[in-house]
Order: sequence, then C-alpha cells, then structure tokens
Amino acid sequence: MLPFQRYVSHLSKVISPPADTELFSGLPRVSAAAEYETSTEKRDRTLKHTLKANHHNYSILYGPLPYHNHLPHVLGTAYLMGAEAPYLQELYDEVGRELSPWIDSPHEIAKDEWREWLGDKSCQRAYLDFFEDEMVTRGYDWKDVVDEFMFRGKGPLLYGAIGGLGHPLIHLGYAYELNSCELAMEALSLAATCYDLNIYVDPGLAPPLPPPSASTPAPSSSPLTLLNHLRTDPRFTQSPFSHPGESNIAPLLSSPTLSPALREYQSALLITTTSIPVILADLTKTAAQLLISSADVGGEEGKYDFFLAHLLTTAWAARTVITEVPVGMAETLVRAHWLFVCIVFVAQQRPQIKPLVPGDKGKEWDELYKLALAHKGGRGEGDETADTHYLKVVRTLRESAKLWGDADGFYINAANQFAHGFAGWGGFGPGEGM
Repeated sequence: MLPFQRYVSHLSKVISPPADTELFSGLPRVSAAAEYETSTEKRDRTLKHTLKANHHNYSILYGPLPYHNHLPHVLGTAYLMGAEAPYLQELYDEVGRELSPWIDSPHEIAKDEWREWLGDKSCQRAYLDFFEDEMVTRGYDWKDVVDEFMFRGKGPLLYGAIGGLGHPLIHLGYAYELNSCELAMEALSLAATCYDLNIYVDPGLAPPLPPPSASTPAPSSSPLTLLNHLRTDPRFTQSPFSHPGESNIAPLLSSPTLSPALREYQSALLITTTSIPVILADLTKTAAQLLISSADVGGEEGKYDFFLAHLLTTAWAARTVITEVPVGMAETLVRAHWLFVCIVFVAQQRPQIKPLVPGDKGKEWDELYKLALAHKGGRGEGDETADTHYLKVVRTLRESAKLWGDADGFYINAANQFAHGFAGWGGFGPGEGM
C-alpha cells in the first residue's frame, strides 16, 4: 500500500462518525422491484438469471483504464422500463461481449485488515469474496452488511462512493431498487476499490479551507447559482486543461491552487436536514440542464457529454440511497454528490448551462419509453450494440418528473430532446472512450 493510502487508512481508524440509528426520512423510499427472485414469470426469471450470471461471470472492473461493468444497470433499467424477457437476454448477450471474466486477486481480504487495501483495484475479487462471506455470517441479510460497511463504523465506504465517476453510488442505488444482494455486494466492492475521494468527503480528513478571497463564492442553497459563479471564477480561467475528459480529475485535485478553490464551492452549498429534499431536486434539475446543454458536444451532431450524464444518474442514486443512511450522514451524502458535480463541471471545462428551449413535448412518457427501448442508444455505423447509459438517462428523467413534479414540462421536454436526438457520447479526452 502507498504511504498516502496508509495515512488515510490510519486516520479513518481513529476518527469515527456519530453512531446514528435513525435513518433519514425526508423523502419516501424508492419502491423496490417486485419479487422477481421467486416469480415464475419469464420476464422476472430472465432478470434474476442475467443478474446472477453477470455476478458470476464478469468482473466489476475491466480494461486498462479501468472501465466499469454497467451490465446490471442497463438490465435493471430496461426491466423497470417494462422490457420483456427476450430484450433482457439480448442486452446480456450484447453488453457481456465487452466484459472480462474475474481473475484472482493477489491475496485475500481479512476482517481485521479489510481497510488496508482500499483503492487497490487488483483486489476487486478479494473484496467481493470478503463481503459475501460477511453476508453468509449474517444469514444472507445484505442490507445488514451494507449498513455496517457503507454507512457506519470508522471511515465508512460511503465516503468513497463518488470515486470511480460515482459508479459505487449508482450501483448501490440499483441494489436497493432491485432488492439485489448480488448488486449490493458488487457496490461494496466497487466502493472499496474506487476509494480515492474520501479525503474530501470525510469530515475528519478534509483539509482546511483557504482564507476567503475576492473570488470566494457567497454561500447559497442553489447549485445552479454556485455553478454559474464557478463558471466565471478567474482562478479557473487559466486552468491547465486543454481538453475535457476524465484525465483532468487527478491534476485538478492535486493542484495546490485549484483544489482548495474547488473545496470552497463544496462548502458554499447551504445544506440542512430539512432542506435536503429541495437541494436534491435542484441538483437533479441542474444535472439534467447541464446534460441537455451539452448536445452536439465537440461539434458532433447528436453527441452528448458522457461525463455530464453521470451527474444525472448519480443524482438519482443519491436520492435512492439517502433514505437508507443514518440522519447524521444525509448531509455528507448530498455534499459528496455536490462535490462530484463541481469536479466534473471543471474537468469538462466549465460548459455553458443553457436554459432548456421550450418546445413541443413530443411523445408522452409511455411512448417515449417504447422509443427509447427500441433505440437502445445503438452506436450506429454497423454497430447496434446497446448503449449502457442511454436508457438510464431517459428513465432517470421520468422518475425525477414523478418525484419532483413536472408542471412546466421540463423533464418530459428534456427526455424528448435527448431520446430523439441522441447519436452517441462525446466529451472524452485523448486516449479516453467507452
């Protein structure tokens, strides 16, 4: 383990968050999917078997970057959108061709040293085995395992859930929505292996803020207001990033000038326990506005910014997970997601946030779902493989409209523009891609 990782691990052992027992109840819980585990319906059985097959056959991380296994996300999304059994099986076959089988980790993970290897992606299989062993000892109560390692104790994994472009948080959201022990154990393993932003989230580890300056943002409860301020902040105008992309994140966070300035924005968002639902709604709408604003990114017609899409899907994940966290960690989760928004916004060169252009609503939700399922976000040009993010965006927009309301037609308008106009993803830097 690197010295920095050992330092973080040591501090996490001596700093413990409050041992809350009450869960955050400011929002209704997301309804879990029907009991497909015991259903005899073919559609339900197909979801069950494909999720389990993915869990058994394919690693959660693969490739040189590494990439993340999104197969459970697209399977769950399609199922929740009403897809039938053949469609789910086709998704499994198509997406699975790009994934990699599990490989053994260099060593096992023991209970008394499970934190020693956080952030080590070569330990993905060892972490999965460790968490599944814990589940066995708890009578297969996966929520009890998640509760202990993700939300409680010393240095809970929630502090690192926005690592890896927020995939641990997204994966955990699907675990709750699908009531899946396999996805829950995968989410814990993702959080453990992508544990690299915790130092900015853990209240006991976060570096002190710099003294206020003329550019320091005024505290606000509006994410959009703060992002508009960030967009014109002169400290970021001369940023070293000549192109957008994930490769900007590491130098951004290691910059002695930009990282502290970024943390000013993280702290500037005014959050209270009672205001969390409103802020989550604002974060979701802002993320949707950012994504739709990115149409034709890089001058390529119909291309949307891949990384801005993650702001929207992590917003829904945060909304799903927050009803499962102790009250004392609810603000931490929201502020972590807000930090992720700021990081991606800067990494993507602080794009313009355009108002959504009013227009005909086009297809209503049921018709739009049918269109999206038929389209699948296929990449075209002879490659009709389903895109693993396209359906997630469409469904997140609809679920957000159902939860937060859509009297002005914002979400249905955004979904129509995205679903009809989507021709692939952009926003990548050199050497990046899907």
